[in-house]
Amino acid sequence: MLAFHLNRTDIPSKHMLGSLPFTLIKNSHHTEGEFCIADNHLYRRPFPLFDLVRERKGEDTEEISSNWAPWEFKSGIRKPLESVDWLPKEPIEGFQRWYEPNEVSDSIHYNPRYDPLRISNSQWPILDTLDQAFQQSTVPIKNVLMITLESTRKDVFPMTKWSHLHDTILSTHESSARDEIIDLLANISHISELITGESSGFERHSIPTGTWRDLPSAFGGINVQGAITSATYTLKNLLASHCGVGPLPVDFGQEATHEVYQPCLPHVLGLLNTQKNSPNNQGAKDFRSQIWDTAYVQSVSDKFDSQWKITEKMGFSKVVNRDLLRDPKSKFYPPTEPDSNYFGYPETQVKPYIRDIIETARDNDRRFFISHLTSTTHHDWSLPAAFGLKSHYMGHLGWQDHEDINSYLNTIKYADGWLGEIMDLLEETGVMNETLVVVTGDHGFAFREDDASYSNYNGAHITNFRIPLVFYHPKLPRLNVKMEVTSQSILPTILDLLVSSNSLDALDGTTVSHLLGEYEGQSLVREYQTLHRGRQAWHIALLAPGGTFIAISSAAHSWRLIMPLCHTSMFRFTDLKDNENEEAKLENWSLDKLLAAVSVVHGSEAAQWLMEAKAVGTWWFWETRRLWKFGGDTRYNHPGWNGTIDISHD
Repeated sequence: MLAFHLNRTDIPSKHMLGSLPFTLIKNSHHTEGEFCIADNHLYRRPFPLFDLVRERKGEDTEEISSNWAPWEFKSGIRKPLESVDWLPKEPIEGFQRWYEPNEVSDSIHYNPRYDPLRISNSQWPILDTLDQAFQQSTVPIKNVLMITLESTRKDVFPMTKWSHLHDTILSTHESSARDEIIDLLANISHISELITGESSGFERHSIPTGTWRDLPSAFGGINVQGAITSATYTLKNLLASHCGVGPLPVDFGQEATHEVYQPCLPHVLGLLNTQKNSPNNQGAKDFRSQIWDTAYVQSVSDKFDSQWKITEKMGFSKVVNRDLLRDPKSKFYPPTEPDSNYFGYPETQVKPYIRDIIETARDNDRRFFISHLTSTTHHDWSLPAAFGLKSHYMGHLGWQDHEDINSYLNTIKYADGWLGEIMDLLEETGVMNETLVVVTGDHGFAFREDDASYSNYNGAHITNFRIPLVFYHPKLPRLNVKMEVTSQSILPTILDLLVSSNSLDALDGTTVSHLLGEYEGQSLVREYQTLHRGRQAWHIALLAPGGTFIAISSAAHSWRLIMPLCHTSMFRFTDLKDNENEEAKLENWSLDKLLAAVSVVHGSEAAQWLMEAKAVGTWWFWETRRLWKFGGDTRYNHPGWNGTIDISHD
């Protein structure tokens, strides 16, 4: 998140192993100019697959009834934004488009009615397994805790026996040492195994009875096996998970100076607070009538790339960061450990602050939403002194040094232990059974052992995109969702869980139910729609730093396209069906030549998908800039820390 290792793809001539004249390459590779030029004309481009979204007269009006009619935008018909009675008369942060005149709102704000990519599942029934629990009123969600794990790949959450990563680790050791290494790996991600409900395949640990760790396997909530990040740049993905927005396809955190085009979760909770009879609503014993407190917590600096501005734009009322930890006036000064890396303290230093937020809300009849971003798993994978000696997970076989991934795996173990401490804290403070814990990753991280690119900076490998995603609650039935979904589904799912579990009062429930239909992502409380009347659930993600590449995939298919933006590089096509670690790929400077190769190797349907993916990706690029009201350049210099350049990994 906080800095980068510059590993930019070289110009085309350096990719070629022969002496092919550069002029031939220049004539055949993808032109980057269309995505590089600043464009202040923030108008909406025609959707390239319009036949899929045209009005179907005489057919079922399901789309119209669910507030979706993109053909109206093309025809010039405009339906005013639906009037609502739950907004205060005075404008509040996050809800700008509802206060704008309709003619202005239609042209510059997001309107789900006219979004041709949107597939809503809000009209579908709640999944049976969850609905049965909700009908019994046994899932109270008074509080929400979201934990975003820095650089955490899905394949370490948990580490599973005989996975590709597991086998890669073993391959670096002599056969005589492998049993010992397996024992080490069995202890690397025990907490994540408990939270996800996934079996690691290793021998089970003894579990203390009578604690959250002893939860019956039938309970625990929604575990997603297939989640991908919306951007491998942390700040962009935080906006996707907290606000449900698409990431701005330009370098770094330019979002900091632009209006977030959807209400973020703190904005929504702030709106609900305005609907309470008393400003503080103190003493309300039914938690559904209580006020929400919101807090953003990290133990490191937020001065990189104006992160503090983005946190502010998301609407948090309280922020805990390195500056607060160092402030002699802060409640728990001084820190009890030194900085553990070049940007801040170990996570344990925010524990008293998290406890204080929880206990203050509990003791004053209030609710809390806490968002916590971890950092130890960030490059350079430095560990606090309290962790002790590193384990040697990686051996010495093979042609390369394995020290980086070994350091990373040690930080994964540290982060797993920290996650356990947070869960223990919820139990100690008596709020475990009424708190929804959302655990996710900002992005993964591919090492040389995965892919030659080594890094998530311009790194297209799928490992950079696969992330954990769990909606944990001890009263929720355990449900595994094996589906490709993105970070944009996190906010709709939280809102849907609050409504469906009857954890909001009547007015708040009506408000949030209305807002559910405003977001681009689908709720995971209901059946995920991968395909609807020929329309695919397209997933478009940015590669860090944001303006170089987009990754285009679809929940309906296993194909994946990496498309250059303002960056001279090749197109890449992969099929994850029988190639889940992307060991086989097709690349070419020319889209036409790549298309021909895909047709031969993967068939005509895959080739057709590739053409549609390119068209959709191009449209999405310009449409997302319009929604962010951004007319500037696509590429920017590295922002650094307080004006200085500090280059490592995001």
